[in-house]
Amino acid sequence: MEEDVPLSEIKTILKQLIAIPSVNPDHVQDAEIKQTICGEARMAEKLRESFTSFGAEVEVEEIQPGRPNVYAIFTGNQPLSGPCSERASGNGLKWLCVDVHMDTVPVVGMTPYEPFSGVEDDQGRLHGRGSCDTKATLAVVLGLLQWGAKTGRTLRP
Repeated sequence: MEEDVPLSEIKTILKQLIAIPSVNPDHVQDAEIKQTICGEARMAEKLRESFTSFGAEVEVEEIQPGRPNVYAIFTGNQPLSGPCSERASGNGLKWLCVDVHMDTVPVVGMTPYEPFSGVEDDQGRLHGRGSCDTKATLAVVLGLLQWGAKTGRTLRP
């Protein structure tokens, strides 16, 4: 019997990601706010831990202070083929790539919900910075990886 990826687990992950402030510091002038809610370092650490736990080869690259990129590589077991195979680096196996940003826009004027609360309204929608942007994408990716780990399935690049 086919097991579905549980939406409730993806929502839980999304709430956790929303709770991690990652406001783009380029859009904030106030120094105190910049120190408390800006930058993606906390989000990068959460992703590094999560991807590592699911077997990825993970690299964190500090692009600017407090603004790292996270690279998680899941290598498959099938050889690359087609036009890109000639340019393949590494071991020549297929791999999976998901590209998302971790920063959010500033929180000034955000109402009626707290920006990092991950509040679910009476219609089941989650609110907070990143809830309908790429934190949602990351929650789906992490949910799929978690589901694969629980069910013994792997993503096939």
